[in-house]
Amino acid sequence: MRCLKLCVLLLVVFVETQAQFVKFRDPLFAKSIAQQYPEIMSSDSLSLDTVKAALISTKVAVTQKKIIDAHEVKYFKKIVLLQLIGNNLTEMPDFTNLSLINAVDIRTNPWVKISQLEPLKSRVQILLLRGSGGVKVKNFAFLNSYAKLKRIEITNFSAEILPDFNTFSGLTEVSVYNNKLTFKELLKLKMIPNFDTVVTAFPQLKLTKDTIISIYKNKSFTLSFPIDTGVKSTTITYDFYQNNILLQSSSSYQLKISNFSSKDTGQYYVQVKSSEPLFAGKFLSSGFFTLKVQPCSVVSLVEVGLKEGCELIPVEIKSIENNVNYPLAILSLVEKNKNKSFEFKLNTPHEIHVGMYDLYLKDTNRCETFKENFIKLEQAKDCNAFFSPNGDGFADDFFVHGNGLAMIRNKAGQIMKEIHAPGYWDGTDKNGIQAEVGIYIIEFPNGERRKMSLLR
Repeated sequence: MRCLKLCVLLLVVFVETQAQFVKFRDPLFAKSIAQQYPEIMSSDSLSLDTVKAALISTKVAVTQKKIIDAHEVKYFKKIVLLQLIGNNLTEMPDFTNLSLINAVDIRTNPWVKISQLEPLKSRVQILLLRGSGGVKVKNFAFLNSYAKLKRIEITNFSAEILPDFNTFSGLTEVSVYNNKLTFKELLKLKMIPNFDTVVTAFPQLKLTKDTIISIYKNKSFTLSFPIDTGVKSTTITYDFYQNNILLQSSSSYQLKISNFSSKDTGQYYVQVKSSEPLFAGKFLSSGFFTLKVQPCSVVSLVEVGLKEGCELIPVEIKSIENNVNYPLAILSLVEKNKNKSFEFKLNTPHEIHVGMYDLYLKDTNRCETFKENFIKLEQAKDCNAFFSPNGDGFADDFFVHGNGLAMIRNKAGQIMKEIHAPGYWDGTDKNGIQAEVGIYIIEFPNGERRKMSLLR
């Protein structure tokens, strides 16, 4: 019987000894702990002796090791400092049993939520939080109950609400930059003694996203940035910029634009400033507002009939579909880079020169619409290619089709000129001198070679 009792006792001790080891969820965390405290690890360095871990009374520090899980922190019950900086942690460890902890530095992790901090509120004096990877935590008012805090960092969270700071005493460092804090919230920092040496509040992130706004021509438009409109303890100034040029500086959060036109297009932003001396030289900024002219008409379909030709190409515009109901007043094809316009009537053939053309429409309500690079007219391949740059208005240049760099060579193979296609050769060489009458070879961007004659 005595032997049986002894065997049972030894079995219990053996089982309890085995239960001391817990396997790490994250091998990278296991490796980091093994480097700091090899004496509390299993022989394969993958498991933690929880009894020995509970006796560690200094710190756990794992910096930039790419760990994704720090679950086993809860077994280090007597540590006073926890550092988990620059890792890939999304969920915080359980702080419930860390009864002696007074400093937690868990900056630069992509935290999804931070509610697990609750057990620290009666203990921690240093709390350093810095988000990464676009993490957003808007409200930090819960820190009002962390009365023992002396050093606080809340950065890179897009935070919008701060604690009141009137619950803290003896603060030595407060960092709240890279958030989306308005002056209404930043004024909470004013009560902190030695503000200039203790507080870092700027820069802040852009308070709004970049946006694109389309506005009809000749319409009135108001650009609004209603930030800090209700703040009464300081004077707020709004500076509106267009393409980095200051347009208006006043107490109004609105910029009014009458008869919107192309000169009003561009990139706008707003800088908000406070008269509070503590914030001298500092400002909050909006995102970019890109203002564009909204076309009064959008052409969705144009039916064109073409016939082959040499110098003059028969063109017929058969129908046009757009999003307005006003009748067409002017319908034209405008030759690129030459400012030559050919007015059309629907279902009426016209002969126009080879080249690249834009489409221009104007209706009876004076709505103008352009469709760039609308049509490219090329000579039929069986045509005798020629031009005569003599200024008589007929075939004064040669249209070079394609996309890219085309080369004009003389019969000897020498490069006379390079043309960015689609474009036109005006009969001059690369020095601007009139080329001689004769046969030339065009090498098109697609590799096609074609002879042409230059006449005078």
